[in-house]
Amino acid sequence: MSKFCVFCGDIPNDKTKEHVVPQWLIKLTGDPKRQAFFGLRKSSDKDTKERIFSFDQFTFPACNACNEEYSYLEALVKPILSDVLAGNEVTSIKLSILLDWMDKIRIGLWLGFNQLDNLNPV
Repeated sequence: MSKFCVFCGDIPNDKTKEHVVPQWLIKLTGDPKRQAFFGLRKSSDKDTKERIFSFDQFTFPACNACNEEYSYLEALVKPILSDVLAGNEVTSIKLSILLDWMDKIRIGLWLGFNQLDNLNPV
């Protein structure tokens, strides 16, 4: 199965590696090299395997253009999340940006897991 861009779903043009869970967040929460459990690999047979990766190696292919487009959202959300963690007030506009970013991560992980499980994206 061909690898696809975790953002647009096409075969990556000018391929990059995307940390769907951003590196700055991984570092904020602990050692980037620590291993984490990412659920069970889905398959059509009864053989299931655990998804265990170190956070710094948990990447998916992405088009360079797609990756750059979402890096803008990433830059916007980092100070917003810092405000949330510090207990500062967050405006409705900033909350909307934060929710867009969470959707980017949620959908990126879903598409990435489909790729790991050799499933076609819907």
